[in-house]
Amino acid sequence: MILIAQRLATFASNITLEQVPQDVAEVARRCIVDVFGVTLAGLDTETGLSAQRVATAAYGSGPCRIPVSACALPVAGAAQILGTAAHVWDYDDTFHEGIVHGSAVVWSAVAAMSQLCGLNGRQALEAYIAGVETEYALGGVVTNKLYYRGWWPTGVLGVVGAAAGAARALSLNATATTNAIAIAAAQAIGPRRLQGWPSKPWLCGRAAETGVLAALYAREGLTAPLDAFEHPFGFAALHNDGLLKPDALDDLGSRWRLVSPGVSLKLYPACSSMQAATEATLEIMREQKLDAADVAAVRCEVTELVDVSLVYNDPNSVAEAQFSMPFAIACALKFGGFELQHLNISILRDPTVRAMLPKVHMVRSSGILAGQAAERDYPEGAVVTLTTTAGRSYERMNGIATGMPGKPMPDAQLDRKFLDCAAYSGITAPETGRLLEWLRTIDSLRSMATVFGTV
Repeated sequence: MILIAQRLATFASNITLEQVPQDVAEVARRCIVDVFGVTLAGLDTETGLSAQRVATAAYGSGPCRIPVSACALPVAGAAQILGTAAHVWDYDDTFHEGIVHGSAVVWSAVAAMSQLCGLNGRQALEAYIAGVETEYALGGVVTNKLYYRGWWPTGVLGVVGAAAGAARALSLNATATTNAIAIAAAQAIGPRRLQGWPSKPWLCGRAAETGVLAALYAREGLTAPLDAFEHPFGFAALHNDGLLKPDALDDLGSRWRLVSPGVSLKLYPACSSMQAATEATLEIMREQKLDAADVAAVRCEVTELVDVSLVYNDPNSVAEAQFSMPFAIACALKFGGFELQHLNISILRDPTVRAMLPKVHMVRSSGILAGQAAERDYPEGAVVTLTTTAGRSYERMNGIATGMPGKPMPDAQLDRKFLDCAAYSGITAPETGRLLEWLRTIDSLRSMATVFGTV
């Protein structure tokens, strides 16, 4: 029997861009643009700066540069900083088979490794695709049970994706990549209790860092049990109540998860579970020409995934606000949008914002998206009913927010998101435009050092 670690490693170690369909490669480029932007926005935050100080103290100086920073660190420290910054705003992409963030972990590992190994853009893109496809495929193996058991799959599965991507960047063969994946699986950890805490982004960075180290140790010949997932004392038994579906890997290399079912990009800097309801609220406000004073109540009927993810009705910190439907809706009502600048403590304490929180009611509705197909395609959908002070009610069903695979974010909107994130980090407009063009055509770059030497 070929074990799960071996199947994943054989796939990841043999990927070449020639094998990857053009639409898959294009989605990968878009995801890299997206995650690079949100990483820039996260670096100059309290959490991002803390990660830089700690990693510098732990690792010292090295060859891997951190954008918009004077830091240059060894590869594992750089991966840790980038992974933390990529998830500070919870603005990075989401994949719903396994409920994981892929790019924040995998790209951070690959971006750091690309500098250590002197990769060109084509090699970096191959390594990224190898890593995220591995992580997403593993999400199908463990199913969403992992999330509902209380794990944060980005920490648990992301470390494996990072190891696969880092191993591909190192050009490790299938045997060494198997060991990298097995080493990473033995260190997978991350409780969902961290949602709403500043340490959650750090866990994302830790996964990227650990994946890099797993690949480096595998290159040195360190081995690990090849049955890391199947053994009675292994991954599935300890993390997932023994549940594994290895047949989910039968289409590995023929079904590319980046396009089927696809990756979700975010409109708003917060948990993916609030995207659809926030967008629906804003659509009602614009269409009916309402402002905050006109709104008496907002009722959000949501799916189970949304209900279990958004646990802070009365947030007291910015991190909690990113998992609060009332806060997102309150910002939408007050500001006509929900953007990075709204995630600060002064906005959270604003009396008018606080007064709006009780107006928002989130209710789980098992019938909102009834049926297996709806649950698969619209996992975080919502029905929003907005009631005005004049007694009128307006209802909007939004099964999928803009940015999800069924409603892709237009290139122009993705570019605006990138430019806004880059501006938040303080990069000048000419640098930002140049950087965006390089990332959009990453496979033509002769050296990834061009990117990291510019910002």
